[in-house]
Amino acid sequence: MAEWIDANVGSDAEFARRLGISRGHLSSILQGKRGMSADLQARIEVETNGAFTGARLQRERKTLMRLVQ
Repeated sequence: MAEWIDANVGSDAEFARRLGISRGHLSSILQGKRGMSADLQARIEVETNGAFTGARLQRERKTLMRLVQ
């Protein structure tokens, strides 16, 4: 998702603002250290015009969690 943010939004800070969360919260999500509520997943899907669905976010989070451990 980080690549999508860079290409389509420009900065993590702006994307976090659009989602209504802090940049730190978004950073933790992108690193696989923090989960997401169903509401946040829905907001991400809307902000990315469907590029990142809830199911895709969950798959990517699981992959990131394995890499962090």
